[in-house]
Amino acid sequence: MTTGYGLQNKVVIVTGGAAGIGRATAMRFAGEGARVAIWDMNAEAGAATLAELKGLGAVAMFQQVNVAETEAVEKAVGEVVERWGAVDVLVN
Repeated sequence: MTTGYGLQNKVVIVTGGAAGIGRATAMRFAGEGARVAIWDMNAEAGAATLAELKGLGAVAMFQQVNVAETEAVEKAVGEVVERWGAVDVLVN
């Protein structure tokens, strides 16, 4: 259910997006029609969150990323941009 925040098809990266506040944030952005890249170090939780989002019809991806590692962040951003063309929002 969207509420008209203008997020339809915006590209959002949510760090720590597999659990807690990050997961809730990813779910909310997806509910607003954004394309969501979930970044987390926990692959199992990330896959579960991704499956739930996709089950709700969201456009999403999961990447196992340690944001303390510059090269990992650069690679992950590159993959998001390659897939969706840009990054509009970063929730960190």
